[in-house]
Amino acid sequence: MKAGDSLSAIASSLGVTTAALAAANNLSDPNSILLGQQLKVPPPSASTPAAAATSSSSTAGSAASSSGGAQSYTVKPGDTACQIALNNKVSLTDLAAANGIGASGLDTITVGQVLKIPSASTSGAGC
Repeated sequence: MKAGDSLSAIASSLGVTTAALAAANNLSDPNSILLGQQLKVPPPSASTPAAAATSSSSTAGSAASSSGGAQSYTVKPGDTACQIALNNKVSLTDLAAANGIGASGLDTITVGQVLKIPSASTSGAGC
């Protein structure tokens, strides 16, 4: 902790919810953090709201099925669009199209963002 930090800003920068960060540190009042206090950080995938909506059987780099049979993937810290496409055997072009963004928009994916994963590409995955 440094001067000016807030629990919500720290949680956001780590890709976790404020509630998860407070719970991991037994903070009953998230506004009562101290300068220099060290915080335990819960795993991002287990504490983001988007991750909670995704199947718990999802593994890193693979899509999870939702109730409608559609595939989705929640972006985790360190993920790249290329990595997600390769792990799900789709092309970057197909990944971008499935999410209604141009291929250049895949450079701006964010932690916690839920991406639609199209069916495997006939042209194969590639970056």
